[in-house]
Amino acid sequence: MRLATNPIVLRMALVFVAAGFAFVMGLLAMRRMRRSIREEASFSEARGPAESFPLHTYHAVIQQLKQQKHELQSLQLVERAVPGPRKISVRLCSRIFPPACSFSLRTGWCGQVNASAKQILGFGSPTGMSAAEIFREAN
Repeated sequence: MRLATNPIVLRMALVFVAAGFAFVMGLLAMRRMRRSIREEASFSEARGPAESFPLHTYHAVIQQLKQQKHELQSLQLVERAVPGPRKISVRLCSRIFPPACSFSLRTGWCGQVNASAKQILGFGSPTGMSAAEIFREAN
């Protein structure tokens, strides 16, 4: 009897009962949450394919862009590897060759022309024209 009247034992018993009550309430809350999660998962599975279509489309577009980027990089590497015609600047052309001068590339197209050549030929910019077009009136 003396133990039942001890205030420390009464407090311990009260804490034990409160902890048990909290434990039972936690279990009930967990069950309720699991049910709601299951219902939500079943609801999302029912509409999953319709919602996943944009995601699959997005991934397909990203994959296609990555492939195109890779192809572009490989084409740029090939272009850098093949030596192209040397480009001479207009300033260098006009200083080294003060009289009229034009350079044509291997294909017969005009590459660079200085100011004197533009005046003599009578074209504003013959760059990109073929030699046959530039000298069409020459005999």
